[in-house]
Amino acid sequence: MARTGKNVSWNVLEVIASAAILFVSYKIVLHYLGVSALGVWALATAITALSRAADVGASAGTSRSVAVHSASAEKTLAYVETGLLINSGLYLVLGAILFAVFPYLAPLVSKGPATADLHVLMPYVIGSFVMMNVSAVTSSSLIGLYRSDLKSLITILGLAAQIIITWAFIKPLGLRALAIGQVVQYGFMALVSWFVITKVSTGRFLYRPPYRWNAVAARELFGYGMRAQGLNLAGFLFEPTTKFAISAICGVHALGLYELASRGLMQVRQVIVTPSGNLTPLFAKASTVGNRRVARTYSRAVAALAPLSIASMLGLIAISPVLSIIWVGHLETDFIAMTAILATLWSVNLMALPAYYLGLGANRLRWSIWGALATALSSPLLVIALAPVVGDYGAALGAGLAIAIGAIITMRTPRAFGTRPVPRLRYFPKMARLLALALMRRVGLRGARLALPQSR
Repeated sequence: MARTGKNVSWNVLEVIASAAILFVSYKIVLHYLGVSALGVWALATAITALSRAADVGASAGTSRSVAVHSASAEKTLAYVETGLLINSGLYLVLGAILFAVFPYLAPLVSKGPATADLHVLMPYVIGSFVMMNVSAVTSSSLIGLYRSDLKSLITILGLAAQIIITWAFIKPLGLRALAIGQVVQYGFMALVSWFVITKVSTGRFLYRPPYRWNAVAARELFGYGMRAQGLNLAGFLFEPTTKFAISAICGVHALGLYELASRGLMQVRQVIVTPSGNLTPLFAKASTVGNRRVARTYSRAVAALAPLSIASMLGLIAISPVLSIIWVGHLETDFIAMTAILATLWSVNLMALPAYYLGLGANRLRWSIWGALATALSSPLLVIALAPVVGDYGAALGAGLAIAIGAIITMRTPRAFGTRPVPRLRYFPKMARLLALALMRRVGLRGARLALPQSR
């Protein structure tokens, strides 16, 4: 429990730091370059996301395998090093392919000055994309070792480096400064995390690069990755296809507002998602014990996350006018409306997080894959159908409805373990009491335990 509390505390601190850095980064871009530049950035990142279709799930597989084999330092390093080699080689190749084909793709999703801006920006965004996926393996490995507190600390330091570079070079380099800052951030995270992993798993730092290939680990990672490929493909197609549809139907300005609304939501959502990542190793171990352990862990996770999810989305809706004034400079009704629509529909997705992590940890991915496919396929179609009817609001409404549909499908996962997608109500007051006690301990009110009714 002490380790869990420390992990969650650092995870929340990471989310706060990430939100602050994103807020400042976007404010810098908006101040110097305008909303349309943010739309260009959204298009560039959407184009790189297309290559995630070839992802083999090495980072997710490494987290699960490290959790299962964490008692053995030799096996732990075997999975980490093999995962790093897989993702490094794969994304270097994908980056080269993307660099060759994006000049032909850019005119299809943009026009006028935006196309010229994309040509200048894309090489740097591709470099950031490659480094992000290399660092994802080391970050996932720390989660598998149940040291997400260290992962969060390293991430915060990387974010600090990113914002310093962005602020220092935004004037002479434009959007390229943001991409270069991310390259430095992810490179730092990958390097430092590797050394920390060696220390945690072996008890000492290993000052060598990760070069050892393990055939057994590779087969397991590829096997898991192939099963997760449908989930990865559908999940990462959602963002680019949705943004392409918004750009084509509503224009770059509307896409910039959608980017602001969705990124702001993602930062608030991360307050729930980042600590929830600790569920993957818990479910991985629970699945080796039996269905009763899985059901108990799942029910407690849902009961704990449900009120936090609702409160976080309501809070985002409440502060959206303030965000509009700070980011855009005035009360932008389209931004406020998009935020409210997205927050309402994404709350369903937050309810499905325990089911998603149960699928990852227990290697039961069928309903998660179907849910992700439903989201990816329906989102651009709903945007195209709704935008002509309700205007730019159709961008948020179409994307949000697709997310909610996919989440409802994903929530069928726990039925494979004989448990209900939504636990019985008796779990909720019990978890509320436990959360209250944990909060009281944090602020030194241990004696308040006596004032709370005992739950059975």
